[in-house]
Amino acid sequence: MAPSRWCAAFLLGFGLVLALFAFSSWTSGNPAPATLFASRETVRVAAVEILSGRTNGSIRYRPRVTVLRRGEVLELAGLVGSFYDHRRASAEAAIAGYAVGEAVTVRLVNAVPHADRMDWFTMLGAVWMSLFAVALMATGGALAFAGNAARRS
Repeated sequence: MAPSRWCAAFLLGFGLVLALFAFSSWTSGNPAPATLFASRETVRVAAVEILSGRTNGSIRYRPRVTVLRRGEVLELAGLVGSFYDHRRASAEAAIAGYAVGEAVTVRLVNAVPHADRMDWFTMLGAVWMSLFAVALMATGGALAFAGNAARRS
């Protein structure tokens, strides 16, 4: 097999693997970057609290904001960006912008309200991964096309 065909196959394959990682980077996180495009709705804050509990011998703090949406009380998702951040100061910072009775804008993803905030570093990572995957697949496709065209002439 010609070197250009090996290179094209490698670039196409690696581009497909990166495309899977790109999909994962768009759909994971709290909130996921894909929620940036979700519909918005205004709801009322019903309760704001910090829950604490002991896990594996250490105290963990979790912010909790419940909102009233169409007569139903729902927990607001996407308050804490990091899965591993369980400090009280982080929980307090996450709920600092919410007051009981206040109207807030939320993103609705599958009827679950998410905090209307974005981790721009995660968003840029998802965009970069997507563009890099497309560039690798396009380069591999162009090499494959050029190799086939050169063989025919």
